[in-house]
Amino acid sequence: IGYQKALACGKTDGLIVSMFTLAYSYSQRYDLNHVSNKLDEDSSLQLYRKITGFKDASDLTMNGAIGDAYFNIGTHYYSEDNIKYADSALQNFEKCMAAGNNPDGFRTALMNIVQARIFVAKKNFEAAEALIANVPAIYPDIYSNFYLAIDYAELKAILQKGGNASAQ
Repeated sequence: IGYQKALACGKTDGLIVSMFTLAYSYSQRYDLNHVSNKLDEDSSLQLYRKITGFKDASDLTMNGAIGDAYFNIGTHYYSEDNIKYADSALQNFEKCMAAGNNPDGFRTALMNIVQARIFVAKKNFEAAEALIANVPAIYPDIYSNFYLAIDYAELKAILQKGGNASAQ
């Protein structure tokens, strides 16, 4: 109902808010059941992509929302398969930054972790280690987010196993 009212009023910010709400709802439903709700994920991604299409709207005042949509697209790609879609995730994170967003510590830490995973997959352990070393300073509450903490710890273990003694 809110989305239909936002469409009727024609205000970009209202459309973006309603689309974010719908996209989040689809995303949450997908998270509940990955197997049978693939359509929910596709719907969520489609809405986030539509939001990015408003980046040049003349009445847009929620400029950060465009970057947030790119960030959410990136996290969808990253959560699906950490390595297989890492490049797509990273491309969307770069678009997030290019949209003028100043991501918070959590988002910056996640972007570093994604890029570090790409470097590990390409056997560039030194570059991965440099990115991971910055994560606790960027996001001191790293262990407050279960999934981020696991990704961080896993990367540190991989780097240590790879013979990089300076990874702590």
